[in-house]
Amino acid sequence: MTQYRAFISYNHKDRTFVRWLLERLERYRLPKSSRGEGQNVDEDGRMGRIFCDREEFVASGNLSEAVQAALGQSQALIVVCSKTSRQSKWVNAEIAMFRSLHPDRPIFCAIVPDARDEDDVFPYTLLQEEGHEPLAADFRKGKDGKRLALLKLVAGLVSVPLDGLVQREAQRRQRRVTFVTLFFAVIAFMMAGLAVQAITARQTAERQRFEAVKARRDAEDLVGFMLGELREQLEPVGRLDALSGVGYKVLDYYEGISQSHLDDEQLAFFANALRLSGETAYRASDLTSAQRQFEAASEVTAEQLRRAPGDGAKIYNHAQSVFWLTIIDRQEGRMAETLEGFQRYYDMAVELVALDPERLDWRMELAYGASNLGTTYYDMGDFSLANSYFETGGEEFSLIAASYLRHSESEAFASALRELADNYAWQSDAQKGLGDYDVAIEMRCRQLSIYEDLNENTANIDWRVKRNQLSATLSLAVALIETERHRQALSLLHQAQSLVDQLYEHEPGNALWGILIYSHQLRILESEVALGRRAQAQTALERLDFLKRSLVLPSESSPDMIRRLAQEGQIRQNLTHLMSQVNVEPLASGNYFEQDIDVCQSVTQE
Repeated sequence: MTQYRAFISYNHKDRTFVRWLLERLERYRLPKSSRGEGQNVDEDGRMGRIFCDREEFVASGNLSEAVQAALGQSQALIVVCSKTSRQSKWVNAEIAMFRSLHPDRPIFCAIVPDARDEDDVFPYTLLQEEGHEPLAADFRKGKDGKRLALLKLVAGLVSVPLDGLVQREAQRRQRRVTFVTLFFAVIAFMMAGLAVQAITARQTAERQRFEAVKARRDAEDLVGFMLGELREQLEPVGRLDALSGVGYKVLDYYEGISQSHLDDEQLAFFANALRLSGETAYRASDLTSAQRQFEAASEVTAEQLRRAPGDGAKIYNHAQSVFWLTIIDRQEGRMAETLEGFQRYYDMAVELVALDPERLDWRMELAYGASNLGTTYYDMGDFSLANSYFETGGEEFSLIAASYLRHSESEAFASALRELADNYAWQSDAQKGLGDYDVAIEMRCRQLSIYEDLNENTANIDWRVKRNQLSATLSLAVALIETERHRQALSLLHQAQSLVDQLYEHEPGNALWGILIYSHQLRILESEVALGRRAQAQTALERLDFLKRSLVLPSESSPDMIRRLAQEGQIRQNLTHLMSQVNVEPLASGNYFEQDIDVCQSVTQE
């Protein structure tokens, strides 16, 4: 679900212009005659929130999690183009990240007012992504100018024709002039017939009423900012401590107001604020505070549901509160409470689907609910029941994907397919727990088939899919190795080498990808040793040592690296033993491993 109308990417040297642009975009209200044409415009004609990253919140060599999350939740990207932004590392990285997350969403360019005609202002990544010099809103004098350039951006953001917007804006400005003229004429007439004291008293009363309403709205906006944008800005610089008391400030704000005196809109705001505060504490590993905030949110959403039992939106909101409370139980290891909570979440999803079986977002809740129960039973060691829920979730994800495909909603279809692929991975693990490796391997093959289809049918590269594809390949290889099908495992791993190379070349400094690449080579070494191929095993070992020196990997004290280094130690011992033997014939020879075979098909045929 998108949270921002747009993400503004810029170099800090252009921050004066960016502040002006942000203020104008957030204050702009679409003319009433155009609001029916615009996409997702508020009732008052405003476009919604704009995310504006700031230079002081960049804390490391990579894009922060908060910036990546904001890019993922933005409907469009606005690139502020200048001589300095062209070479900006962060601007180019944000463009690449946005395009990889949203191949079909628009990118708009805004040329700064002080750019010279001879300046090259378009970031090189933008030129690479678009393939040509893009059209831009040119804020320079003698070009579009500030007024027309601003309208160009607005028209693009809300998808309305520019010429119609310009004409209606001119009409609105004319009406404003007329209104202001008439207003002052009326005021002058009133002042002529009324006493100064009466006018002053009336104006004072009006101002006090207006200021009281404005103060309440400003307070609510401030709380929303503290829990939303401020949190996203403070996380990258490690200042989550500054948000530790935000949840309590929210409670203090509403403490003197009974929930019975809050309307539905205020209750919804209160619940969302508390959940956001709980998530902030959760990400800071403060589970006690997180639980307190989620419990408060649950009380509010329960009140909403009490007022309107059977209302789908209220059931959905309360389900989110139940979900987060259950996440805390799971983190604390309270498995009985976890099972009970996820069962409640699942039951509410069933109720939602019963209310409206055609709402795909509610069917998605049902699929998530089944998957959550599946993972819970999996953690409890009940692989049979876990697999049953995974199958239920998989069926829902399949139905949802098929429905999106029928309605030509490509992005939603791809998202549902990714969820289905993840579901197949869980089914595979559950089948391994049951000892049925053939079915486990079949599920991994289905998972890989989805990733291959997504790669083939997506115009732009989705690096999330490629990363998950490599992870699924490794899991399939492990299943083959564990069933002593080393030849098939080795062939699969060799065929995945091009995928490994793509990931490494795209982002060599990514530690999460690094551990996948390291694990890929480790499994190649393991299979070569198991097959008794000495020369190939020695080559694989040299390659492994090279990768360990060149890759960015997690700390050796991390659980993932501890496990993998232990596996490497055992494999090295096996290699030493192999090299010490004499007259050992390898189990496989020839050019079998250079053949382009379909591993999944060959395993099925066995």
